[in-house]
Amino acid sequence: MQALPEEALSASLNKFGTVNLGYMRGITDSTEEELLNALKGRIFYNPLVTGYEIKDRFIAGNVIEKAEHIEAWMKDNLESERIPEVKQAWEALKEAEPQRISFEDLDFNFGERWIPTGVYAAYMSHPFRHGRENRLLRKHGRIFGGVRLPHHENHGRVFSEGLLPEL
Repeated sequence: MQALPEEALSASLNKFGTVNLGYMRGITDSTEEELLNALKGRIFYNPLVTGYEIKDRFIAGNVIEKAEHIEAWMKDNLESERIPEVKQAWEALKEAEPQRISFEDLDFNFGERWIPTGVYAAYMSHPFRHGRENRLLRKHGRIFGGVRLPHHENHGRVFSEGLLPEL
C-alpha cells in the first residue's frame, strides 16, 4: 500500500528530520512534481539552505530578514531554475510579515525597564531646572518613584540648551 503525500512528509520528518523528496518518492510511488503539487503551501524551497522546509520551520523567526536574504538571492541567481519556487517561498514570507506599528500607536509608560534610567533623570530635571533635582535626589537617596535615577551634573544645562544628556 502506497503512502499519501502528507503521510510521506510525516514519515520523512520522523526518519530524517527534514523534507527528503527521494525517500518520499520511494514510499508514494509519485514523481517529485506530483509530491510538490500535493504539498504546495505545506513545504517551501529555501535557497538559503538549498532544500525544502516545512511551512512551520520556514515561516518562523525573523521573516523580514529572511525575505530580504531570499530577495537578494533571487537578484543574484536570475538564471536559476528554482526562481519560480523561490519566488513562491518569498511571497509566503512577505505575507507572514507582521504589520508595522506606527509611532503614534506605541504606548510608553513611566517606569518601563527597557528605557534607560538617564531618560527618566533628564525628564525629571526639566521641572526642577538647573540642578535643583540634584538636591532633591541627594535628599531622597537617588530613588524617585521606584526608579533609580543616575546622578547627572549637567541636567539643568542640558535642558536649558535643548540638548539630550549622555545616557
